[in-house]
Amino acid sequence: MKRLIVLAFVGCCMLLVACNEDKRTYDYYIPTPIEGWERNDTLHFSIPPQQRGTYLMNMGIRTTLSFPYQDISIIMEQGIYPKGKTRKDTIRCQLFGEEGKPMGQSGISSNDQSFYIRTLELNNNDSLHVTLYHCMRRESLPGISAIGLQLIAE
Repeated sequence: MKRLIVLAFVGCCMLLVACNEDKRTYDYYIPTPIEGWERNDTLHFSIPPQQRGTYLMNMGIRTTLSFPYQDISIIMEQGIYPKGKTRKDTIRCQLFGEEGKPMGQSGISSNDQSFYIRTLELNNNDSLHVTLYHCMRRESLPGISAIGLQLIAE
């Protein structure tokens, strides 16, 4: 009898885990030097071929309190292949509030924020190549520990 109860409990747990479907098809962070992300240090993301569908693209930024500004401006260049379609945007992300309080999820030594970038319509086997670099006044930005991209199937 005990064995039957344990098996039923394990079965229920497996069903609950199976219902939690993660729709992320790409989620990757590239670390940057905390002492200073240089303007000419371009980050490259190669997103593998995807299935036909609609995707949300988000960008994640991990910062420390040594970041000297309230926001950051980043240039994103995106190419969809094999179409050869390219797009270039400037993205402005608010990282800290008026009183210098970090926005987003705060950890022990860093802050993590996610920003919606756009919705993409992709065909079967479309892949993406995305490059990111900052366009701030300072040549070197301290306090950025990592930048990431996330692709989520709708």
